Amino acid sequence: MGRKSKYEERQGSLFPPKETNKEEKKDITSHNLGFSAHVGNSSSISQGIQNNTDPIILYPFNWLYNASVIGFLKVIASNGWENEIEKKWLKDNGTVEIPRDGEIFKNWFDWYKEYHGGRPPLYGKNNLYPNYINPGKEKRIEDENSLKEWVEKLIHTKEINKKYCGLCLRNFDINSNILTQKAKKYVKSKTENFVSSHTAFLAPAITKFPNALWNLNHSLYICTLCAYLIIHHHIPFQNTKIGNHEIFINANSFKVMWYLNKFAEKVLSKENEKSIRRILGLSLIEFSQRIHATLGIWSIASIEVVIKKDDYIDYYSLPYDIISILLNSEVSKLINETNEPAVLDRILIGDFDYLLTVAHYSIRTLYSKKDNNKNNRDDLVLQALGISKNADYKKLAYRLPELYAKINSIIRGGTR
Repeated sequence: MGRKSKYEERQGSLFPPKETNKEEKKDITSHNLGFSAHVGNSSSISQGIQNNTDPIILYPFNWLYNASVIGFLKVIASNGWENEIEKKWLKDNGTVEIPRDGEIFKNWFDWYKEYHGGRPPLYGKNNLYPNYINPGKEKRIEDENSLKEWVEKLIHTKEINKKYCGLCLRNFDINSNILTQKAKKYVKSKTENFVSSHTAFLAPAITKFPNALWNLNHSLYICTLCAYLIIHHHIPFQNTKIGNHEIFINANSFKVMWYLNKFAEKVLSKENEKSIRRILGLSLIEFSQRIHATLGIWSIASIEVVIKKDDYIDYYSLPYDIISILLNSEVSKLINETNEPAVLDRILIGDFDYLLTVAHYSIRTLYSKKDNNKNNRDDLVLQALGISKNADYKKLAYRLPELYAKINSIIRGGTR
């Protein structure tokens, strides 16, 4: 199946391996996703739930799980909890710690409807969760109440040795003694297996037919907490207007993911970006200016863009050295000061000599003002290099050599 990604080497994955620095197209409806139940110290990669007073601790894993957690956080943030999430829940070690406060969960269903413009998110044969809650009116009310109860009781969960969850790889199940009979039936029907009710574009229908996709089982077992989280997986994906693609920036830290996706949303709202490379680059620059100084270098080791279109999943990532360059606060500041998109574009593809070339012609332009013909020639060269007509040549002449020197220092192992 090819070389494994950094995620798969460390933890295993539900999804196809990818080649670094390439955009690959994979039909996930036919491709063998290569899932295997990874045992061992699963507590290091799954929910840390010990008792009814400890916080719920979530650890990064595969992109589907990560997007589900970020989507859940976005719903909570949309209801006035954003500062709480950013100041207290998102940890520098990459985890999310959610306090066991009933206030957080008890209004979840109403919050979710509000987030979706008042549309009940789990009813009927919709594209996201087909038949998650049966559409009959009386049954709908009954199942909605069971769902609310399920979510509220989620904060009282505890470990029960049962099966390995296919998403978080943990021996975990809800304490069924605290649920009513209706809720028991509801939870059982929605959490025994990973099915199309959870995500229409990826999960299988429940059958007894052995499927190589799930190691010759008909599906994956999924624990209650993952069943709850996964219904948020689509929320952090953003429409890029690039061939109707949706993107999610994945990493090995929830704090990194939270802010990179937040900044990507900001980029998409202000600019008509048509390059995933630039969207990621601009998000990294914003991240380096505001957040990155508090985090270790490990947090940038596996940043990638997950690209979703219909039944296809692609991946895009920048080389590690380019990410390291953009996350240097001095470099990102200098890039912003040039105010020239072409400068960032050339850095993103590793063409650093371009910086000295532009600096050279900027200096020529500054010192050839008396010679109009020569000045015009230099202007045309700069425009051919992608520099705008109204560029600040003096700033480019001073900043670009400094930027080149800083980048060279980083590449040679100098100060980050």
